[in-house]
Amino acid sequence: MKNDKKASGSVERGTCVRLLQHLADDGSREVRRFEGVRASAREILAAEYRPLEDRELEAILSKELIDTGERGAIFCRPVLKGTPVLLPLLCARIDLSGERPDAKFRVALFDIDDNVENVVGWRFETPSKGGDGMHNYHHAQPITGLIRGRPFSNAQWFNETTPAFLLDAHSPAALMIAMIVSLYGIGRINELLGLGFRNEIRSVAADMRSIQTYWNNSSPSTS
Repeated sequence: MKNDKKASGSVERGTCVRLLQHLADDGSREVRRFEGVRASAREILAAEYRPLEDRELEAILSKELIDTGERGAIFCRPVLKGTPVLLPLLCARIDLSGERPDAKFRVALFDIDDNVENVVGWRFETPSKGGDGMHNYHHAQPITGLIRGRPFSNAQWFNETTPAFLLDAHSPAALMIAMIVSLYGIGRINELLGLGFRNEIRSVAADMRSIQTYWNNSSPSTS
């Protein structure tokens, strides 16, 4: 039983590491293509949050406790649907050492077309430990700053505790997939399948009803 749990944790960790690395690599390629207003917005954000360098991220992902902390952020692929175009910045913390895996992903979406100070943020989290058990489920909640203690320049008062939206997830890797789908749409799942993530995605998504429903309603070639 202990060996099975260790093996399961190793697979979970490997999936999380690969997905985080992919988000960083994919985002870096897209952000380098920015021109004009978007390039200026990227420079402003890089000065404030600093994109994690390849070797720095590699070192973070190699540790048992994965934590970007206050060192910087992962600049992800822009969200092109809708107006304005939004650039997601991601901070991650994943701890699989305990009885209950713990993961927290903080995402800030910046307006890179009109005003980079326009920003909204969300945190995607595994079930909360301790307390009154109110959020003892995988959930998403709004945030007023990407890094704790550093509020957004346009931050206004709102409740960061309630509501906490229930997510179709059961593990840190499933939480990451839920986050990616929330940002880019469920079609991004099929894109990942074609980028070498087929085994990981199909294994994690086996217990995610929303994705199973999507695949069942899609053509056989996409699932």
